[in-house]
Formats: sequence, C-alpha cells, structure tokens
Amino acid sequence: MFIEIGSSLENWKIKKYGDVIAEAIYYLVSTDFSSRTIAFGIGGTHYCSNFSKLIVRENYAFGHVCPKYQLDNLSWEMVEQALSKSLPKVQEVVIDWKGVSGHKDKIRVIMENLKNHSILVRRI
Repeated sequence: MFIEIGSSLENWKIKKYGDVIAEAIYYLVSTDFSSRTIAFGIGGTHYCSNFSKLIVRENYAFGHVCPKYQLDNLSWEMVEQALSKSLPKVQEVVIDWKGVSGHKDKIRVIMENLKNHSILVRRI
C-alpha cells in the first residue's frame, strides 16, 4: 500500500492529514471488496482519472496502477509480480488505450501473456 500525505516536513506535521490517512487505511483494511472487480490498471495520466471513474461508476478496486509516464519501466516480470502480490486476486487488467500511446507494441505483448493467466483484459 502506498499513501502519501505530501512531500515536505511542513505537510507531515499537520495532524489532520495524518488522521485522514489513518481513516483511509482503516477503511481499506476493514472493507470487504468481494463485490468489486479487482483490477490492475495500465496507462493513463498520473492521477489515473479513467480508472477513478471505474471505481466510482462500476464498482472496481485497483490494487496496482502503472500510468503512462512509467511505461518505459514496465516489464512482464513487473506485471507478474503485481498480479501475484495483489490481495484479493486480480480479476481484470484494465488498459487505458489512449493513455498508452507510444507503448502499444509492449502492451500487446503483455496482453498476450495475460491470456495464459486466465485474466480478463479490458481496453477503455
């Protein structure tokens, strides 16, 4: 789990920010996600707005996300690691197709590899 309050000592000293983070962590560890589609997201902007829409509108939960600016670093081994470390288990890999431009050949290889792992691939 990665949660960030801010990037400066000034932010870290604000108790209210810590309280909000603590509440978010408590919610995450005490919530039953079995009714949600557990997903791994690839592509999109830094804040992954298209994945956020799926969370709100279609009851998705994302364990890992690799936004476009990190796609140069994404490898099949990293995808396998994300899939193996996600709890609950990933059911679907969601690809923000417009948000992977310049990397579509690499993403197609990943999509082919996912077929062998019985994981659905959804392009949005």
